Amino acid sequence: MTVYRREGSPNWLIEFQYLGQHVRRSSGTSSKAEAKALERKWRQEIYDRVKLGKAPTITLGEAAARYYETALKPGGKPATLARDLGYLKRIKDAFGADRRLSDIPQAEVAKWRDELVTKRGLAPSSANRMYTVLRAIVNKAREEWQVDAPSWTLRQLGTDNTRVRYLSDAEERKLLLAPPPHARDFITIAMDSGGRKGELSALTWDKIEWTGERAILLFSAGDTKSGKARRVPLTRRSTDILRRLRRDRPDAERVFLYERAGRTRDLGNVRKPFETACRWAGIADFHIHDCRHHFASRLAQRGATLQEIKELLGHASIEMTLRYAHLCRSNLDRAIALLD
Repeated sequence: MTVYRREGSPNWLIEFQYLGQHVRRSSGTSSKAEAKALERKWRQEIYDRVKLGKAPTITLGEAAARYYETALKPGGKPATLARDLGYLKRIKDAFGADRRLSDIPQAEVAKWRDELVTKRGLAPSSANRMYTVLRAIVNKAREEWQVDAPSWTLRQLGTDNTRVRYLSDAEERKLLLAPPPHARDFITIAMDSGGRKGELSALTWDKIEWTGERAILLFSAGDTKSGKARRVPLTRRSTDILRRLRRDRPDAERVFLYERAGRTRDLGNVRKPFETACRWAGIADFHIHDCRHHFASRLAQRGATLQEIKELLGHASIEMTLRYAHLCRSNLDRAIALLD
C-alpha cells in the first residue's frame, strides 16, 4: 500500500498501481486508517471492474460531493452555488447520503418528486429543478465516471410559465406602507428595476452609475441568471432612495444593509418581512419575485415595447418576454390609428 502525506497537507494521499490501473488521489481524510481502508476499497473496485466486468459503486453522498466540485463549483456564482448546495442537502436527506446510487429505484424518485409538490408545497417548477439536479448527478456518474448508476425516464411535471402577477397602484401604495424601512427600500427598488432578489441583495455601490437626475443599475454578466449584462435606469423615487442610503452610509460597500442592536448588518432574508407586509396589506398570491413581473407589467401598460422590456429584464430571448404582450394592446391600437 502507498499511503503518504505531503508536508503541510492535512489529508493522506493514496497512490498505487494495480491490474494496469494507476491511481493517485487524495483520500480526503486526515486519518491514516481511513485512508488505508479507502485504498483497499479502490483496489476492490478495480478488481471488480477489470476481472469481473462489474462497474464500481458509489454512494449518493460521494457522488453529490464530486458533482458539486467538478460540475457546479468551477465558475459558479455565489448565490447559485448556495442554492445548489441547498438542493444537494435536501436530496441527501431524502434518500440518505450513504445510499448506493444503484439502490435508488425510479419509483422511489417519482414518489419523492411528486410529494415535494403535494406534501411540501413546492411549485412544480421547483420540484422539477430538484429532480434535474439528482438526475444530472446520476447521469454523470453512469456516463462519465463509469460507476453503477440507474437510468431514469421520468417526465417533467407540467408547469405554467405564463403567470404574470402585478399590483394596482393602490395595492402598491398599501404594500409599501407595511414593511420596515430597510425592506421598504429594497422592495421599492425591486419594483422599479425588475432586479432579481439575488441580484439586488448582492448589489454594491460600484455597480451604480450616476447620470444627472437618475441612477443606473449596472448588472454585469457574472451577476445575472441569463449571463447577460444589462443597464437599468431607475425612477426618481428609487434614485432618491439610493442617494439617501449613500449619504447615511458613505463607507459601506453593499447598498442594502440594516441596523439591528446598534450594528450594521447585511440585508439577510428579505422574504419574511415582504410576506408579512403582503399579509398586512391584504395582498394574496404575490411573491417577492413578482416584483419583477410588476415592473415589466407597468412598463407594458405605459407604452414600452417588448424589445425594451426584454433588454431591461435581461431575458435571453424575446419568447420569455411575450408573456407581457397582452398588456401592450394599447400600443397596437395607437399603431393602427396611424393608418387612419
